[in-house]
Amino acid sequence: MTLNKLKILNLVGLGTISETASLGIPYGINDLAASGTRAYLANASTGLHVVDVTDPSHPAETGSTLSAPQAQDIVISGHYAYVADGLNGLKIFDIRTPGNPVLIGACPTGGYAYQLDVSGRYAYLACSTQGGLKIIDVSNPRNPHIVGSHVFSEAAYNVAVWENHAYVVNYNGDYLWVVDVSSPANPVEKATLGVYYCFGDIGFSGHYMFVPNTFFGLKIIDISIPERPVEVAIDRRLASACEVIVRENRIYVVDRDAGFYILEFRNRQE
Repeated sequence: MTLNKLKILNLVGLGTISETASLGIPYGINDLAASGTRAYLANASTGLHVVDVTDPSHPAETGSTLSAPQAQDIVISGHYAYVADGLNGLKIFDIRTPGNPVLIGACPTGGYAYQLDVSGRYAYLACSTQGGLKIIDVSNPRNPHIVGSHVFSEAAYNVAVWENHAYVVNYNGDYLWVVDVSSPANPVEKATLGVYYCFGDIGFSGHYMFVPNTFFGLKIIDISIPERPVEVAIDRRLASACEVIVRENRIYVVDRDAGFYILEFRNRQE
């Protein structure tokens, strides 16, 4: 999904949300990530862009690079930006100089890299059928290299890592594969769960996974036993949920039609 506007919201308090600023992005946004006073935007035709949000009411683009010309997804970890760059695989940028991301590492994936996640010393990329799930050692950002891979029956589109397992969604958003990555060199597929129309980022809290569904709402999956994921609830109010971020017991949801929501999640056992 490509968007063309960056919105900055002020979360004054739980239940109070106000828009601080809006910045038109003519080239569109495939994904974004924030770190400190900078927002990093990925675009599949114009690369990586940097927006200064030091003054949230006056965001301004301060830099860009075409070194990731097919940028689909971006994750910030430490001083580095990790980008899923389509046919070019993984790109790693040093972002210590504000407004001037510098390409320092790259690793081909053998397929079209759609989405990624970074956990510890590894980057996990979801790729087209030829690539599947690629596990890349990024402990030396200047020399990333593949240490493990797993090919699925269909193209992989999205991936999120939680407690030694990678949760991978297929390209059509129909299925979620659970892969044990406790041994990065030997990932093992453990389970498959039907999720249907899941295309956005997945969130986690404890042993629950929160899956946005663009037609049926926000799904909650119990992953206490990763080999047997079970859907335990669904919030149909968010019928067009497309992105999820979980922080402790709060769930931040972007809904394609209804906007932005903050939900509070409580374990039924509490």
